[in-house]
Amino acid sequence: MSNYRGTIKRLIDEPETFGLLQMKVLTKAIDNGRLDKDVIRKTTLRVLDLVEGGIYKSAAGEGKIGSLNRYTNAVRQKSYWKYFREVSSSKNKQKDLKRVVAEGDSWFNHPFLCDILEVLNLENNVSVYSMAYAADWLQNYIYGGEYIEGLSLIKPDAFLVSGGGNDLLEGQKLGLFIRQPSYSKSIQCTTDYPDDSDYYLKILSHFPTNDSELVRGYKYLNKAFISQVKLMIWSYYFMFHNIRKKYKTLLIITQGYSEAIPAMAAKNLWFSLNYFYKGLLNRLQNNGNWIENPLRNSQIYDVKDMRCVLKAMIHIFNESLISLAKDGGFDNLVHVDNRGLATSNDWFDEMHMKSYRNYQIAKVYSAIIKGDLPPISSYRTTELFSSGALKADTFIQFFGRMTTTKNFMNYIKWSLGLFFVVLILLIFCLGIKWQNSFFVFVPLGIELLRRFILSSYILWNLKN
Repeated sequence: MSNYRGTIKRLIDEPETFGLLQMKVLTKAIDNGRLDKDVIRKTTLRVLDLVEGGIYKSAAGEGKIGSLNRYTNAVRQKSYWKYFREVSSSKNKQKDLKRVVAEGDSWFNHPFLCDILEVLNLENNVSVYSMAYAADWLQNYIYGGEYIEGLSLIKPDAFLVSGGGNDLLEGQKLGLFIRQPSYSKSIQCTTDYPDDSDYYLKILSHFPTNDSELVRGYKYLNKAFISQVKLMIWSYYFMFHNIRKKYKTLLIITQGYSEAIPAMAAKNLWFSLNYFYKGLLNRLQNNGNWIENPLRNSQIYDVKDMRCVLKAMIHIFNESLISLAKDGGFDNLVHVDNRGLATSNDWFDEMHMKSYRNYQIAKVYSAIIKGDLPPISSYRTTELFSSGALKADTFIQFFGRMTTTKNFMNYIKWSLGLFFVVLILLIFCLGIKWQNSFFVFVPLGIELLRRFILSSYILWNLKN
């Protein structure tokens, strides 16, 4: 037991030296009952110096967002079984059908965007059983264990997982991972903790780069961030280890985010014709609380510095997942790397890209699932499109797929959505509180309107 404690202490005190070997040893100890399954969660609390139930608490299953999550998944799961029944009537179609189980966060389940899973579900011969919750945390996947039930129920051809963003950003936690520099335009950071002032050199030795922006971002990151990334990768390792006990060859696909952006750096964040509602929505959800405000509170005020910090964090996260795919010992594990995909004009809010970028990611997923791309350890989304290995559909091709039997009923729903939005606005104008009227009609109105507006947005904005 003392050896295991020493390894966990190493994760906290010298996280840059904690690797896949240590993850394997500790995971085996959990299997043998020598360590509690809660060890990852408890170690996270120690690293971040937090208490149970404080900001270390996911809102994915609670309140209004919990209701939206449950409703959206209920709709998608019902759609899965309906399409499966239709396909099962034809042996030829059933043979070609790729069944997918997905566990994840708001990149897989967003109430007001055509997220990755929604676009992927438009692919012919692909049907997705969604268990994703917006605002969910990676550790919830492990301790909730819903993905195990989904795999047993569906017996899928592929398992998709997206997670880690909320573990880093929800509840203004971003500030916990930032050294407290005295602001300097020359980026010669000083700190109240002299023994940590050159920690970026240790980061640089384990994540080498010649990119000056990454090095600039490294200088702001503290030891707690590297510990948190290691804990997230250990969470992934633990999940895949459990899956491989029963599903030896199941295709597993992870994804890494594109470089998130502080609110002050995003273009057209408050209004665009396609997203006429996003300004109001971003104000209601206090856009800026995820990234910009915690960085300002950490004495980082320059937008370039903010973007360098985020670029460094996303780089380390993606590189860590690529390393897991290459060296973790899991066959048929593929990572989709989305670095560089989004520009300043491609963000709906600080954390979420607009729908046409989700469309590109979904195309990568589809190609891997269908076998059009071999299951190597990682793919870079931008490289696949720039090299011509993947091409975006033309308007006619996309429209043709949208009007297949699988999706034709959605057009009827989108049309009905216009009726419900008028009804909602009417109630609002009559003086009923926005909060009450908005959420009373979410199950009926907003979901249908979302499908109409945002799917139309994809048609309008298809890009290579």
